[in-house]
Amino acid sequence: MRLIQALWSHFLWPVNWFTITIGLSIPSLLNPAFGRTALGYTVPKLSSFILTISLVFLIVTLVIDNIQKPKRPKHFSFFRLILTPFEFILMPVVGFFLSAVPGLDAHTRLMLGKYMEYKVTEKV
Repeated sequence: MRLIQALWSHFLWPVNWFTITIGLSIPSLLNPAFGRTALGYTVPKLSSFILTISLVFLIVTLVIDNIQKPKRPKHFSFFRLILTPFEFILMPVVGFFLSAVPGLDAHTRLMLGKYMEYKVTEKV
């Protein structure tokens, strides 16, 4: 179990985003002959269907979140209330920039032997 946890936490961390969003479309793009087979034609459509189903559950999450939230405080503007659902919609974009890219950067640095170091700053 420790090995599986280490693999999941460290090795798969930077590629999860790519696997979920574009993973099943890559074989057809890399090998056009595969894209002309029955499996190559079906896999991207299946991936699209799965992501569409996920969108339905995202909407369900938005509704449940809206029901469970307490009443809006007086200092919250109406504009901020309208922007709140975009937090959920932008999760894939934020996941890419705050999880996948830093993970790829860290793994690439370690692979090339450029170790990351923490520099302690002086306290004033």
